[in-house]
Amino acid sequence: MLIERIVPVTDTSPDNKFASASTAAAPISRRTVLAGTALAVPAVVLTASAPAVAASGLALNFEKSSYSGQGCTTISGAKVSASDNGAPKAGASVTVSLSNGYTFSTGGTSSTGVTGTDGARTLPDINVPAGGGSGTATATSSGATSTTASLISTGAQAAAYISDGTESQASGVPRNSKPVAGGLWLTSDGRIVDGLYNGQVRATNVASFGQIFRETNTTWYLPLTNSDGSATYISGGGPQTNAANVPAGSTPVAGGLWLTSAGQIVDGLQGGQVVATNVSSFGQIYRDPNTTWYIPLKNSDGSATYISGGGPQTSASNVPTGSTPIAGGLWLASGGQIVDGLHGGQVVANNVSSFGQIYRDPKTSWYVPLKNSDGSATYISGSGPQSSATNVPNNSTPVAGGLWLSPGGQLVDGLNGGSAVGSAIKSFGQIYRESSGGWYLPLSVAATDC
Repeated sequence: MLIERIVPVTDTSPDNKFASASTAAAPISRRTVLAGTALAVPAVVLTASAPAVAASGLALNFEKSSYSGQGCTTISGAKVSASDNGAPKAGASVTVSLSNGYTFSTGGTSSTGVTGTDGARTLPDINVPAGGGSGTATATSSGATSTTASLISTGAQAAAYISDGTESQASGVPRNSKPVAGGLWLTSDGRIVDGLYNGQVRATNVASFGQIFRETNTTWYLPLTNSDGSATYISGGGPQTNAANVPAGSTPVAGGLWLTSAGQIVDGLQGGQVVATNVSSFGQIYRDPNTTWYIPLKNSDGSATYISGGGPQTSASNVPTGSTPIAGGLWLASGGQIVDGLHGGQVVANNVSSFGQIYRDPKTSWYVPLKNSDGSATYISGSGPQSSATNVPNNSTPVAGGLWLSPGGQLVDGLNGGSAVGSAIKSFGQIYRESSGGWYLPLSVAATDC
């Protein structure tokens, strides 16, 4: 029993809710991050320690010249040292002041304490403001010249979603969580939570996830790899469950499928049955109106094959070697052509540089948004040739169906005049269509508070 899906969207119908009787999500206030360590967002590379202020006498020195973080987290372990003529100075009273919205966990923007026997003082945790930005930590002590370290961080991200063209705030999702699919987000501590159901926990100890897929009976499946390398999945009808006979460390593909390190695709819902071999990469799963699903593959020798719900791994027709699998029966050739390997290698688009998620609307037409080599937005669908999208800003990122993300962070609908359906967007997850036809797209948007 494989799976199947179109590109994702969240099913919240009464018989197929994202929620289950899972443990309620524990509230997360601020995530502590060791000073200087990389976060889940771009971090500033820490430079060498700042030079001492004076060659002789009392001198102050931060352990790092720059500390980085993300909005609504904390920077932990920042340290300042005092020395006297080059030797560690114990018992020196050192005050550190913060600027531009950074505060200490002990309260306020200033903290005073004395150095230890090693001449160092570890500062209280530093709270990073929601908007991030640049600040300064300034250390002072009687008889010493002040010294500074930079505080640099990116802004916090909140969880939101688009449902049938309307943006809404998700509930119970911790700041800086990663959008997964439909109404699901992955938190920084490895929980998958449901933002349509007050942050209900659907899975724990998750390291990575695959594509959500809905079967014809309205049950959806999402394959996972846990932090210990084991394979589990969640579905619309039950809790997190162990997959059967999936080798540790396998990559979740879609529904009940995982890709092993040996290049096999195995079905963890069917005892670990091998359904494809010699696979190096895979595309998006797509279910046609007849309920048959397809996943395009690139083999280790660069050839194109696919698997479907109705048969074994099959060679695609006239797909150039090394082409990138897109979705269903489509591949992107190195020359920018999208070819249909289920229909003799027919070229269905040209001059393509990137593509988004395939989406099939309730009327059975499917759409794939594209970005062309000149930055323009086009799309292909089941009902016609490659077409230009309307009023989509140049160099926008194709998202799903008729949606693109503009360089300015707006989600625009290129099939409906370029109307904006979301703003301040930092990233997006998988679109999911429920059985009733409604669709959901999870987002990360700029947070205004913690």
